[in-house]
Amino acid sequence: MKKRIITCSLLSLLSLPVAADVKLELPKEVSILSINGEDGRSGLLSFVSSHPDQITLPNGQNQIVYEIQKIYNKGSSQGKKYRSAPQVLSFNSVDEKLTMTIPPLASYESAQKFDKSISISLKNTSGASIDYTNEKLPLDGFSLSRNYANLLASYNQSKNINTANINANNINPPTQKNITSSNYHEQQTSSSKLITLKNVYNQMSEEEKQEFLSWAIKNIN
Repeated sequence: MKKRIITCSLLSLLSLPVAADVKLELPKEVSILSINGEDGRSGLLSFVSSHPDQITLPNGQNQIVYEIQKIYNKGSSQGKKYRSAPQVLSFNSVDEKLTMTIPPLASYESAQKFDKSISISLKNTSGASIDYTNEKLPLDGFSLSRNYANLLASYNQSKNINTANINANNINPPTQKNITSSNYHEQQTSSSKLITLKNVYNQMSEEEKQEFLSWAIKNIN
């Protein structure tokens, strides 16, 4: 009976949802360059398209470096490409699904006008606006490739932003390449459940540990 109680308790813990997170839906024109100080095109996000429809972030303070790109008259000799300067979006959110939107940018001229004063909106599923800051990321001259982690660190230092609460250390890059963002979230969920199980096991008495191990061995597939 005692063995059954222990087993049921552990299984109920494993079935509980782990700490929730923040999901951010992005416009198709947005290209992610960095999340919380991790480079988007080499490193943390190398397994994710640079134009994801949605990203999953840890609860708390987050910083995203992004740019906006749009091609006009594609395939025509009159074709033009608009590309904004990198922007830094900073916000604090817990257990929410957020949506970022930008103006339609129907023409190249409207994109140029938009570029002079980039404005976005950030709202939750209830339609309420979320507090955020969105500013141009200062660059260090012309370069074909940039280290956005260093640029963001310089930006935070110039703004006296305390980065201790920003979630860079809470994101662990996966070892596999070409993994989807949803698979990465599943890996994080499994890891959290394993931690919970270990904590419960460590609180058991020696007799309870033996009973649990006997049960686990018998039920290995």
